[in-house]
Amino acid sequence: EMRRFYRNGQLKYICHFNKGKREGNLTMYYPNGSVWRLEEYDKGKLQDGHVYDVSGKEVTFYPSDRAVGFPGGTYGLRLFIREHLHYPQEAFEHNVEGQVLIRIVVDTKGRIEKYYVLPQGSDNLYLRKEAIRLVEEDFMKVEWEPAVQYGEFVRMGYVLPLNFKIPKPKTTIKN
Repeated sequence: EMRRFYRNGQLKYICHFNKGKREGNLTMYYPNGSVWRLEEYDKGKLQDGHVYDVSGKEVTFYPSDRAVGFPGGTYGLRLFIREHLHYPQEAFEHNVEGQVLIRIVVDTKGRIEKYYVLPQGSDNLYLRKEAIRLVEEDFMKVEWEPAVQYGEFVRMGYVLPLNFKIPKPKTTIKN
């Protein structure tokens, strides 16, 4: 069993674990002692949940813990990148391929707060320039699903791997 408390000593969180995974009920409380959220787990997987406002009225549920998410999940992210990433002409002319890694920081509202080009990716100027353009012109307009820890929205980083592979020419079949 795990318990967390507010600074004033009031119980904030109680959860049961079995073999390191959440099991059974998780209950979170507001500082005034009223129930904030109830979740039920089976072998670490969320089965059901409810969230309440401070007056006790049920509101839209969101899980108590989740990482930053792109609308539409991984598939939506791949599709977005495929539609918005442009292969730089200069890189194509020099036969340059590679991966640029961008670390974004998503705020509690789901907006990109800042970003960094990570040194582990390609150091090719043309690829990096396109990766930055993609973030600044396209990703900045997207509302991400903010991360949640212990029921509260938090800022969290996310690494975007942007792969640049020279497009293959389209072949046509002639009859």
